[in-house]
Amino acid sequence: MDEGEKKEKGKFAAVRKAVHRKTGMSFAAKFLRRRRRAQSQAKDICHEIAVLMLCSDSEHIVKLHSVHETQSEIALILE
Repeated sequence: MDEGEKKEKGKFAAVRKAVHRKTGMSFAAKFLRRRRRAQSQAKDICHEIAVLMLCSDSEHIVKLHSVHETQSEIALILE
């Protein structure tokens, strides 16, 4: 995935446009920081991933395509 221009930045995450290198498909990449104010956000991030997975059949909620992790961030690849 190629990371594109920054779309939005909120209190907890930044969302950027990502383009799949082989297919050219565009996605929204939501980057969540693992730690905020010296506290781990693992529980909140896992909860968000679980909710997105549970709602994957809904037409009204964005689809979670994949999750990528680095040492400092977790990227959720959304439709």
